[in-house]
Amino acid sequence: MIFKTLGRWKRSFTIIELVVSLVIILVLSAILFSVSVRYIELAKITNFINLYRTLKTASIQYYIDRGKLPRSIGALVRGGYLPPVKARLGRIITSPWGTNISITRRSSDFPGTPTVESEHLRLVLKLKKSGKQLVPDSSVLSIDKRLDDGDPRRGKVYRRSRRYLWILMIGLY
Repeated sequence: MIFKTLGRWKRSFTIIELVVSLVIILVLSAILFSVSVRYIELAKITNFINLYRTLKTASIQYYIDRGKLPRSIGALVRGGYLPPVKARLGRIITSPWGTNISITRRSSDFPGTPTVESEHLRLVLKLKKSGKQLVPDSSVLSIDKRLDDGDPRRGKVYRRSRRYLWILMIGLY
């Protein structure tokens, strides 16, 4: 809009033009935010899958070298199969969501598998921390689709409760 003040002509924006431009900026930033959140979650899933494969490879190497499956992540670190920087205090690995990852050989944790304790190694991902759900259900489904059949109620990725996700790493049948 052009108007005259003190004998000079000045050009300025009207309040409507300013509000419209602000709304356009807000809509574009909301779109950018939602897309970035989705890609951050995809990056966390990919990071977890890579961590799973690293632990599986280290566990298989441990089994080949020693003839038995490792009892914990600490055994992999002490044996030199995992770098100490991967495991905090040599025992716990933290997932991209901030929850703990451990490995177990107990068959009671993984229903539907044979009960021979020494022939199975499972990775356990804690889904909740202090009662708060940190790993979204959509991420659990994506992990299952990439590692198994897409159904977390059966297969090698198994969700028995809302607190834990068990993933069969090694099944020596």
